[in-house]
Amino acid sequence: MKKRDLLIFLTSATLLIFPSALYADKSTNSIQKLASDTREYKYVSLENGLKILLVSDPNAEMAGVAASVAVGSDNNPEGLEGLAHLLEHMLFAGSEKYPDNQDFMHFVNSRGGYFNAYTTPNQTEYFLQLRASEIEPGLQRFSQIIINPALELSSISNEIKVIESEYQSRRINPDWAEISVLKNATNPDHPFSRFDIGSKSSFDHIPLNDLQQELRNFHRYWYRSNNITLAVIGPESTDHLHSLVIQHFSDMLKKSSITRPPAQPLFSPEGLPAELNVNSEQDSPTLTLSFPVPPEHLSYKVKPADYIVNLINSEQEGLLKSQLEARGWISSIKAGTRLSTARYALLDIRFTPTEKGWHHKYEIVEWLFEYLHQIKEKGVSEELYYQQSQSVRNQFEQLEKSAPMIYALKLSRMLQIYPPEDILTGPVLMEEFDSLAIKSYLDRLIPDRLLVTVTGGNEASATRDPWSGTEYELEQISPSVLDEWNSPNVGIDFVFSRSAHPDAPKVEDTRGAPQKNSQPERIHSASGIEIWLRQEERADLSKANIFIGIDSPEANTTLERSSLNSLLVGVLNEYLSTVIQQASERGVTVTLEPNYHGMTLTLTGLRESQPKLLADLLERISTVDINQSLLSQAKASLRSEAQTFRSLQPFEALIANAQSELSPLIWAPDLQSQTIQDKSLTELRAYAETFLNTTATTVLFHGHYSKSEALSATNSIPQRLASGSDAMFPIARITPLMRGIPSEVDIKKSGGYATMIYARSPSQQGTFGTLNLAATLLHEWLFQRLRSRQGIGYIVMARPFEAYTDRGLSLIAQSSDRRPAELRDALNNEVSLFIDSIDQMTDTSFETYKEGSIAMIESSLSSFEARGRYYWSDLRRNGGKPQNEAQHAINNLRELTRTDFQAFCRQLLSTEQTRQLILMTKSPTDAVAD
Repeated sequence: MKKRDLLIFLTSATLLIFPSALYADKSTNSIQKLASDTREYKYVSLENGLKILLVSDPNAEMAGVAASVAVGSDNNPEGLEGLAHLLEHMLFAGSEKYPDNQDFMHFVNSRGGYFNAYTTPNQTEYFLQLRASEIEPGLQRFSQIIINPALELSSISNEIKVIESEYQSRRINPDWAEISVLKNATNPDHPFSRFDIGSKSSFDHIPLNDLQQELRNFHRYWYRSNNITLAVIGPESTDHLHSLVIQHFSDMLKKSSITRPPAQPLFSPEGLPAELNVNSEQDSPTLTLSFPVPPEHLSYKVKPADYIVNLINSEQEGLLKSQLEARGWISSIKAGTRLSTARYALLDIRFTPTEKGWHHKYEIVEWLFEYLHQIKEKGVSEELYYQQSQSVRNQFEQLEKSAPMIYALKLSRMLQIYPPEDILTGPVLMEEFDSLAIKSYLDRLIPDRLLVTVTGGNEASATRDPWSGTEYELEQISPSVLDEWNSPNVGIDFVFSRSAHPDAPKVEDTRGAPQKNSQPERIHSASGIEIWLRQEERADLSKANIFIGIDSPEANTTLERSSLNSLLVGVLNEYLSTVIQQASERGVTVTLEPNYHGMTLTLTGLRESQPKLLADLLERISTVDINQSLLSQAKASLRSEAQTFRSLQPFEALIANAQSELSPLIWAPDLQSQTIQDKSLTELRAYAETFLNTTATTVLFHGHYSKSEALSATNSIPQRLASGSDAMFPIARITPLMRGIPSEVDIKKSGGYATMIYARSPSQQGTFGTLNLAATLLHEWLFQRLRSRQGIGYIVMARPFEAYTDRGLSLIAQSSDRRPAELRDALNNEVSLFIDSIDQMTDTSFETYKEGSIAMIESSLSSFEARGRYYWSDLRRNGGKPQNEAQHAINNLRELTRTDFQAFCRQLLSTEQTRQLILMTKSPTDAVAD
């Protein structure tokens, strides 16, 4: 399913009884949580073995449900690779009680909801969100797709086409390809080594009737109540949620034993140490050191992996990262568990070497082993552990409520491997210092247990991965190199000391609630600076957001200036990296990103830490000394971002290019990337000098700030950042699109074909809510008719689209075998049918969709940080005149009639009336456009 490769692999197939069974037959409200968490939690286990976490959130506007099934691609039958994934697709294609394969989607969409699923090596996750008032019928339908899926032959045929398209689109993703190549280095007897997601060829050899029976057998065996964990979130009491779950899930198949294959080592004894050289055209080569390690949850109180990873990733002066950067060998380092399941895991340490560092890659590895040795000898201390644990707790306490669906998904997953009482804190907090456990973990990070993956060479290799098509070589590491790594001698004494910054301050605020204002209020305006305040009664006293726009008329007006602006932001991020990490440890998240007219600095989290931090950051920005080292590091980071763009799926590339086609101050990503790499230190210094001497600064304080506090905090803004005449806001300048004459753009992209049609809204005022409603209805229409019925494409969607000051609707289709012109014609044909279908809608159905769209808008502003970003966007988008667009959208939707809506859609979408931009991919081998 979509974005599966962004999710971490979570589970394994190696226990005779899955760990969650250890916590069955319990019922408890004693779940550890933060004092600030006002939600009520209750864990129950039904008689049939189903384990459930119920969450009552009286303020929830949306409900969330998720089910985690302890089965995945590791459990595919021999010769049916991808069966678990195919079954995941099939569950949304109708149930015995609701056999229409579009019923579930229609029900969820009309209630302002969303659903999805994904398959990992040993878990399959299903999740759903919809209006809180619809939780009972939502649970009824959700339970039926889990318990009694229809598994109709016609749907199986269509979903195989979809899986083939999904597989083809993944082949161009370098992260997926790297995992696919990695499988070739693992133990061939381990289930992870096999092809997982499936393709058309995975099922061609079996008659459809037999495949249907295989799906039924697989479902009957694995989808049992004692193999499933469930999480439900809603505004009702936990007792009421409990009764709903009993009503709809009690008739699941009763407990019975599930036999799992015996555990196999992830790597065979002779498989390590080894070097895996992966052929790749990416601009930024990578050096990844991987070690097989125990799963994280087995030592979740201590978290030895987290302790070690934090020291490897540390920005602190004198530690590994700063030492390697000082030698000009790396631009970045990132350690973490890329593959983490219930019974096996890999700890990865990934370096991005510079051009110079590429010639010292084995020395980089030697430095890593020296660093690990010194951590074990003198870097395992209770003081450092306490500092890390406090930093983690600070960040944990600042976490915003996530969407109910996402939270339910997290809880159902964690309920498979953590005891119920620790399900909230166990995956996050570092609670018990144990030096022996940390040193024992370090004993696993040795050269003899190492897989080195070198990605970035483009020379022909002898072996080709059968699933991704990527060429690679798997080689033994020479004894002489291993000797150097086993006895490293780099001549550096690393100093592991507690950083100077204190713990985050405790907040004691007795001032009472601030005066409520529904819109941001301008509280100061002078030449070169504007200060805005949006107070909020319901804000947590300890939290606040600050948004700072640092703008200049010099930014982005040409490709050259846009490239230099992105490069300047990159340099500043490298320069501020230590301060940003220390801020994170104190509970404040800092980001610095390019915007239309310069850059935006954002601070979110603990309010008490923000004013001093803001002053420090702005002073550093205004006085930055740009040197060659910072420039090289920034270029390397931007090369990695450019590589990410090139690995996008075709439809994602079209979306990115549409932004540049429609926005006067955004340039095509690939074109800007090429320009950035050509810029010299002299050019960047000249641009920075001009930019910083012509800036105007706009600041928005959001949360429990008083006017005097906001004004006091901004007194520290350096004069250099307020030297411009006026704050910069978007200007009404958009790409002309002629009525009835589509503008077509061809983009070369491998991995399938895609077409995107953008239709500009006939009016830019007051259409936000109507566009959302049109997108909801049209998305359902296109998905049902093109994807489910006709089998056209893996990706079919309609969504609102915003570019600069412009709003409209985007229609997207992606296919592995349909040409772009065919996709364009199919989309246009369905749009005409859709407009006519509005006549057939009942008023009741139309009102249901309207209420669903309203609920979606309201829920999008449920978190404090999301509201802050909304106020900032509203302020900037509307030229310093905030409109509260979300509330206007809700009001307009409530007044919208079906007749007016149909007229809007006809004006927006009909070929004669619309102003369209059409983007289509072309294969790099295509000589001419379609």
